[in-house]
Amino acid sequence: MNKADIVNKVLNVISPVVEGVGYSVIDCDYLNDMGRWILRVYIEKGEEDVSIDDCVKVSRSLEGVLDVEDIIPTRYLLEVSSPGLDRPLKKARDFVRFTGQKIRLRTKEPIGGRSNYYGVLLGMEENNILMNVDNVKYQIPMELLMKANLEFELVKQNRRKG
Repeated sequence: MNKADIVNKVLNVISPVVEGVGYSVIDCDYLNDMGRWILRVYIEKGEEDVSIDDCVKVSRSLEGVLDVEDIIPTRYLLEVSSPGLDRPLKKARDFVRFTGQKIRLRTKEPIGGRSNYYGVLLGMEENNILMNVDNVKYQIPMELLMKANLEFELVKQNRRKG
C-alpha cells in the first residue's frame, strides 16, 4: 500500500471520530522524517483557533481507533495540529469560506497554458473556483485542483523616526 492509499484510509477512519469530538479534519500527511514515520493530522474547530488542549483531545481520541484499524504498516508518531497560516483548501466550502483571501493554487494540468495561480479568491460558481490574478478572472474546475493554500502575508509598517 502506498502513502496516498494509507492517507485516504486514515482519513476515512478518523474523520467521523474527529467530528464526534467537535472538530473537522482539514488534511492528513504520512511522511518519513529522517527515518521516523509521522502521521500528521490537521484539524479545525469552526472559526475558532485550535489550542494545544484541542490537539491533545483529538490525539487521545484517535490513538485507540488507529491501533484497532491497523492501517499503518510501520511504527509511527501521531501529531495533531492546526493547519497553520498557509491552510490547505480542499473542499468547495473552503473556497466559499475564504472568499476575499489571497491564495496559491496549482492545477493537475494546464488551463490555457497555466498551472500556477496566485491571487484573490473570488469564491465558487457551480463547480469552478473563481480567482482574480493580476486583474484577470479565472475559473478553475474543482476536478483539476491539485493543491491550494491560503497565502500568509506579513504587513510591513513604515515607522517614522521622530
